[in-house]
Amino acid sequence: MSKKAAKNGIRLLGVIGLTFLILHVGVYIFQGYIIFQPNPLPSDYTFQFEDPFQERWITSEDGNEVNALFFEAEGNSQGKVILYLHGNSDNLQRWASYHPDFTERGYDFLAIDYRGYGKSRGIPSEEGLYADAQSAYDHLRKSYEPEQIYIFGRSLGTGVAGYVAAKNPAAMLMLETPYYSIKDIFKRQAPFLYLPFDLRSEFPLHRYIEEADLPTYIFHGTADEIVPYSSAAAIKPELPSDEHFLTIPGGRHKGLNTYEAYQVYLDQILLEEKSPLEKPISSTTTTPYGQTSKVN
Repeated sequence: MSKKAAKNGIRLLGVIGLTFLILHVGVYIFQGYIIFQPNPLPSDYTFQFEDPFQERWITSEDGNEVNALFFEAEGNSQGKVILYLHGNSDNLQRWASYHPDFTERGYDFLAIDYRGYGKSRGIPSEEGLYADAQSAYDHLRKSYEPEQIYIFGRSLGTGVAGYVAAKNPAAMLMLETPYYSIKDIFKRQAPFLYLPFDLRSEFPLHRYIEEADLPTYIFHGTADEIVPYSSAAAIKPELPSDEHFLTIPGGRHKGLNTYEAYQVYLDQILLEEKSPLEKPISSTTTTPYGQTSKVN
């Protein structure tokens, strides 16, 4: 090898090393912006939904004011409530629009905006989100018994929901597009990252599921572009059976509730008072888009 080739090789290694270092420094500095993407709203913002609702304010244990929306069950009330903990972006104007999946099944519905999201003031953090969610659970306990409270987490909110389930009694834990941990998502989305440091926000959902003494059900699509399906599948060992994990082939990060199998699964969990273990979904179910879904 000539001296020129050797120098070029050293330069290339230097560029690779510098790029690697810059990427890791960038992840470390901007991790909060990557994980939390709130969409604040002015304090006088008026929420708009077709169904009637109540806007509530809940004070968390550290004094933070949490904005919440409450929808009553439609038709025959089950006397039960969904505590809905949303994903890492937007605010309640979007997330509360999912209430019909539950209110039409006879469940009341309470969703909160974490600190920094919507009208809730403050700066989002892992511990802050836990405190806000715990305050919402405590708020519901004034009107409902633990066996009447169903905890539902979506995306980032699955880690928050897992925390609440691990710390409090409840009827059930439902997780849509969950993950093993936040660090696990980074590693699977960018396997070239070594991440020799701990993230400031870990959300170790796998540990919370292990600690929670609750029936747990998971919904995830194989084409999820945000939370890899493999990250959710890594949680399977913490579940009593594969029937507690609904796989939606081709399902992406958004729109899982548009699949027929998703709605059938909710019916079995919430209405028939039978788990899919007792009455499994058909192995193949045609969705409105001509795709198929199965329990896996």
